[in-house]
Amino acid sequence: MSLKLGTRASALAMIQANWFKDQWEKRFPHNPVLIEKIQTQGDRNQTQSQAFAHIQENGLFTKELDEALLEHRIDIAVHSLKDLPSVMPKGIKLAAVSTCIDNRDAWISSSLGMDTAQTKTCVIGTASIRRLHQLQEEYPSATIKTIRGNVDTRLKKLANGECDVLILAAAGLKRLGLDHHIREYLDPMHFVPAIGQGRLGICIRDQDISTQQSLESIFDSKDLFIAKVEKAFLSAFGGGCSIPVGCFAWEDQKTLYVQSYYFHPEKQCSYRKQWSCESSNIMNHIHHWAIELKEGRQ
Repeated sequence: MSLKLGTRASALAMIQANWFKDQWEKRFPHNPVLIEKIQTQGDRNQTQSQAFAHIQENGLFTKELDEALLEHRIDIAVHSLKDLPSVMPKGIKLAAVSTCIDNRDAWISSSLGMDTAQTKTCVIGTASIRRLHQLQEEYPSATIKTIRGNVDTRLKKLANGECDVLILAAAGLKRLGLDHHIREYLDPMHFVPAIGQGRLGICIRDQDISTQQSLESIFDSKDLFIAKVEKAFLSAFGGGCSIPVGCFAWEDQKTLYVQSYYFHPEKQCSYRKQWSCESSNIMNHIHHWAIELKEGRQ
């Protein structure tokens, strides 16, 4: 019996889907994965000029895959975890999460290093409002320009001179074998990444107990736990991709740490904060911490 996997059709999404296929078939060689490509609203909007912040944000890259799951056209959907909303649609659950390949943002430029750009008038390209605000703070002399499209398209725009620097997720470049373009990495403790960046999220129907149990034999439950902590933090902000918020969590011994960033649109200033507590008690604190950051309380 085969497992029907739904994915976007982009080069990166297909690499991620095939990575999952390999992991699954190593564990269940007699249960092959069949990949079905599904176009999403986010894919159709790739050619539009406006930033993602001005497009309907909830389900931008997931809605059509959710529908395919609920209609039993697929059994499982593989996403970049950062594309998933903080609250899953009714009938669907986040069942497993991959280990983080790299949560950092990458600085791509053939002419400018990060330190050099501090004193230069340059154009830095990004499509992320989270990155935009952090870049404006760090590089006040720079022009931050919206650069959209898939990874290859953005790299071509950089090569064609549409910007001097391009900021992309390091994980995507590594999965595509394009990490040779990376000049430097931005420190995630200061340049805080998107929630879920560098991980894959695997979704199923919430009543599919058999697939859930199979996934639990492949993926580490600690990764799912950390993902749920970060998504719980995001939920306090409304969970949309147009919110300038970043957060990542990590565990050391039995202590869980949370590093966060938020740009307050009304106050026109940003806040960074780190918290920690025992891992077993984190869900009692995470929403409160997020509200504290959202309200600008220090």
